[in-house]
Amino acid sequence: MPHELLVTQAQKYQYSLLILKLSIAAYRLPRTVSVAAVCSKLVTAARGITAGAVHATIELRLLLIQPRDHAKRAFPMASISAYVDDVTIEAIGTERLARRATVGATKVFSTDLISMGMEVSGTKNVCSSSDPGMAQCAVREVQHLMVKIGKRAKALGLGLGAGVVRNASVARARLSTFRARRGRFRGLRRCGGNVVLVLRTGGAAGLTYSPEAMGVSTSTLLRQRRAVGAALVQAGSGDRDIRLILAELGSKGKVDPAFPAHCGPIVAWATAVWEGWLPMPTLQALFRLGSKLHGLSTSPWARVRGLGTAVVATTDRLGWHMDSPTSIRTHQGQVLELQRDSPAFVKAVVVEGVERWRWMQVEARMPTLADDLALEAAAVPALQRSQAQHQRVHGMGAFVQPLACLFRPSRKAPRDWTRQHAGALRSAMADRQWTQVRHHKVGHDVEGPNWLLCVNAGRCTQSSRDPRFLGTLVHRIFTCPSLEPLRNKHMPEWLRQLVHSHLRDDYTLPPELVLFLTRALVSHPRGLATAACAGCHLCLGGPAD
Repeated sequence: MPHELLVTQAQKYQYSLLILKLSIAAYRLPRTVSVAAVCSKLVTAARGITAGAVHATIELRLLLIQPRDHAKRAFPMASISAYVDDVTIEAIGTERLARRATVGATKVFSTDLISMGMEVSGTKNVCSSSDPGMAQCAVREVQHLMVKIGKRAKALGLGLGAGVVRNASVARARLSTFRARRGRFRGLRRCGGNVVLVLRTGGAAGLTYSPEAMGVSTSTLLRQRRAVGAALVQAGSGDRDIRLILAELGSKGKVDPAFPAHCGPIVAWATAVWEGWLPMPTLQALFRLGSKLHGLSTSPWARVRGLGTAVVATTDRLGWHMDSPTSIRTHQGQVLELQRDSPAFVKAVVVEGVERWRWMQVEARMPTLADDLALEAAAVPALQRSQAQHQRVHGMGAFVQPLACLFRPSRKAPRDWTRQHAGALRSAMADRQWTQVRHHKVGHDVEGPNWLLCVNAGRCTQSSRDPRFLGTLVHRIFTCPSLEPLRNKHMPEWLRQLVHSHLRDDYTLPPELVLFLTRALVSHPRGLATAACAGCHLCLGGPAD
């Protein structure tokens, strides 16, 4: 990068010569090269700019403006975009016109760079085309640039595929990189760092970057959510959806990769309609391609080739339906008119839809979550219980919002509530408590399913099958005789009475009560205001205990 040419271009485009002089002088400061404690004599660099400096991109732009404008004037059909030192030249049209525009612009641009004393990479040049024959012809015309033909390419972090090839290799590579960093997140947790804050403010952004063009397939999204969920804990397993929900509780930031995976394609399509990126006939053609994915017996993601098909597959996963290129009908029957509703409004509706989609997966695994008995145990008034059951909408999920303050002990929680208590509550709600029965059921190296505390106290043996001593969560919390003194000291009287009134002869509780009493999960009463439930036991704000 000749400095004298940089000064000439700065004068031509009226860039401040004082700032340029300071930048070049700083770059030309003498320096040494050190290898294995052996230092060279002073060296003065004179053919570059300071990498990472604020002025570096501006100075590079001064040099690239002229060859870019020259190529654009010679071939107006070519679209030339530059990001730092990466240049993309593309064209849309018939085979002859597209090849003529891209090849001609490439020759003009590269010739100008070489005449300015700069170099063109001989190893990173790639040509992608919807027609392999056209790509071969184009490569033969620019043999001196060592251009290679690639079916898959990466432009500004976005995976591109030639023709109808869907490029998922970039997303897989990012997933592998994120998994390799899992140990760093766990190390941060051991040091007392806030892993959730790191993931929420950008830690997971590299994993979910650029889903707008091709969307995220269901299988890839599952692997991404597993990776983020594993980064939130030291070890072990549990309910992935609940774990991600608790990580976002009480904050506007999102950790779950499901949000960018759904917001990306839908909001990008809404923005294209709102701002008129493409003519309406083009949008209608893309929509017709995507509408063919409706009603398939197999996964539609194998046929996704671009934004048109990606947005249809994404809306189908949420239970939505695209009626036209400018109209989307949600699961509740709400119609989003993309020419009327802004992209910001559409994004808010998509976020709500993802939250419902996530809770529906939880409800599918926990059908007793919506039972009236759990609402009654949570001290929800009878009239509101009746309204909740009558107006029941799938996807409302569990009523966990009142517990948000307990996960931040330094703010509104009682003084005797510590971070250890908050971690224990989060572990219980995410089903990360491994009791003796659970260990025995999955085949871990345990002698039997009975509670070890009772076995060591001589109350039973591992060969005994007395249901009173099975190591379940109900036994650990409510019925274990060895823990009776602790229950009398710490457990509220109303809770003990509630348990004993529903305890069965085999020392178990109804399944709908087990979720509430052992994991603090109860159905969200639809339309129930926060003020109306301020005294219920679930909010931990009624009885002082």
